[in-house]
Amino acid sequence: MSPAAILLAAILPILGILGKTVPEEQVSLASSRPVVSTVNGVVVGTTGVTDGGTAYNAFRGIPYAQPPIGTRRFAAPEAASNWSGQRDASQDASPCIQGSGNDIIGSEDCLYINVYAPRNAHNLAVMVWIHGGGFTGGDSRYDSYNPDFLLDENVVFVSLNYRLGIFGFMSTEDQTVSGNWGLKDQVLALQWVRENIEYFGGNSSRITIFGESAGGASVSYLLQIPQAQGLFDAAIIQSGNSLNLWSLTTRARQAAFQVGYNLGILALLSRTLLDRLRGIEAYRLQATAASVSTQTLLLNPLRGLIWAPCVEAAGPNAYFTLSSDDALRRGQIPNRVPILIGHTSNEAGHAHSLPETLQVYFRVFDIASNNLSPFSLTSASSTRSVTANAVRDFFFDDGSLSNQINEVVKFINADQFTRGALRFTENVRPFLPSVYFYIFGYQGQIVGETAYDGVGHAEELFYLFKQQGTYSQSDLIVRDKIVRLWTNFAKTFNPTPQREALLDSLSWPRVTSGNLDYVWINATLSRDINPDQDTYTFYQNLFNQYGDGSYTTY
Repeated sequence: MSPAAILLAAILPILGILGKTVPEEQVSLASSRPVVSTVNGVVVGTTGVTDGGTAYNAFRGIPYAQPPIGTRRFAAPEAASNWSGQRDASQDASPCIQGSGNDIIGSEDCLYINVYAPRNAHNLAVMVWIHGGGFTGGDSRYDSYNPDFLLDENVVFVSLNYRLGIFGFMSTEDQTVSGNWGLKDQVLALQWVRENIEYFGGNSSRITIFGESAGGASVSYLLQIPQAQGLFDAAIIQSGNSLNLWSLTTRARQAAFQVGYNLGILALLSRTLLDRLRGIEAYRLQATAASVSTQTLLLNPLRGLIWAPCVEAAGPNAYFTLSSDDALRRGQIPNRVPILIGHTSNEAGHAHSLPETLQVYFRVFDIASNNLSPFSLTSASSTRSVTANAVRDFFFDDGSLSNQINEVVKFINADQFTRGALRFTENVRPFLPSVYFYIFGYQGQIVGETAYDGVGHAEELFYLFKQQGTYSQSDLIVRDKIVRLWTNFAKTFNPTPQREALLDSLSWPRVTSGNLDYVWINATLSRDINPDQDTYTFYQNLFNQYGDGSYTTY
């Protein structure tokens, strides 16, 4: 018997007495699988090889928080407990609860994180992905966001789950149920990354957070959350930020108590509602919350999602208490890091059937036309009527709005996406070390035919994450470009630190005062200035002339 075997035979009985025996199958697995010791305990991962030939280690389903069940439902997350022995990290964790009716999936026990690192990684830049899904859907599973393309550029990739829907964003707009649980999950996950990523070969001083849609909005909120200060070093904000109308709930308390009422809870106090809702079976609660969301959105789908971040009441458990637009203009940005921000060329053209869905609402808007006015603009109904007419004249022809689908797309693109991106960039530019702006305009084979001109919401993800289907040669070139730009930024905080042929020898300009310089990402890269200028100027004039002067979203 070898000395190691003799030692193991001597130790195992002792560990057994202490209740810490390592199962035999885990001992044998550890010899052929990657093993990492985290601050909470040992994890055993798996190995893989990308299509580009990069060998990597994968660790999936690592808990970063205790299960948010029982009294931890509708409460700030608590760090994961330590474990003894070796924890299997070979499988994706369950998604967080999501869906509606009979199509609900997931679990409340969902706060897990994944790490993918090239084999023998050491001190590599880290990219932490926050998924989108309207704050009510999505997950971090490998099949959802395959990181092969990014790993080929020699970075460490991290993805995470955060609570969604009512579980992640219910608020009674007071200190009893402050809300933003999903954002608080993200902060705790970033704390885990800072504390552990070096053990996986990452550089804990070179962490870039990035996300798209609700993930992009989450990244922008994290810039503004004091509790996230020092947890990341750069940020990429794709197709969503805290100034987009949809990214902030304006009906949180109403929705919370409506859920209670629909469940037979006739509560008048937030504490009563909280205690009763914590006792409702999770899928039943999710089904009711999804139904309330649909009912509430019918009144006006353009004034914010129902289950989404909120402005919290000030208190010890509050993370976000400011009006975002006001705070950003004043430079109240705790996390002053370099950012890369942008959107696709026609967000509304492929936003989960958004145009067709909203076409139905626009039949109502023919009568209730005040809804065309930006919700954050003013609370004065007479002023909203005037500004709504101005919006209608700018975007639409005479006749029913519901018959003008192309005009609906153009309006939604400006109202819900591009205006907020430009305003966010304009606000933060004076205060951040560097700001880079992009528009993604490449229409590729991998996405397939779309009903509208331009590149729709989330289409750039086909080139950042490996998807099922066939990539054309042109698709692959664009993939290589955007992956190089994103990983360059993560490594150097500059998407083009040097001129190279792959990036068409482009030098990406920072956004400075005056004209807004940006890069158009297509089959070739090019520079331009002042995107969507006519539309943005129209809205700027509207806010300057008719606005209340203090804004959350814009």
